[in-house]
Amino acid sequence: MGFKDFQKQYTANTRSQQNFSNIDQTNAKQVEQKVEDLYNKYKGKDQDQLLTQLFENVQKQKSEGTFDYQKLCAMIDKISPFLSVEQQQKIKSLLAKIK
Repeated sequence: MGFKDFQKQYTANTRSQQNFSNIDQTNAKQVEQKVEDLYNKYKGKDQDQLLTQLFENVQKQKSEGTFDYQKLCAMIDKISPFLSVEQQQKIKSLLAKIK
């Protein structure tokens, strides 16, 4: 491989990496915006209102065939180490009701 070939390949790889970086930044901004939107949607609601909304969303997903209990459990397993024992018990109780 000559220098010119190396330079072309290096430039192409660098551009590709920059494109992935831009995609990651775009995705991060989209996720951040979605989290903010959800926060604004649910802020100010009490626990009963939030639980009602949760069960309505689960029922809707089940009726549409998009509810994935295993995926939900996997996500909860990932965040469990960051929760208190009380929070973990509450989530397990909710999972039992959702199933």
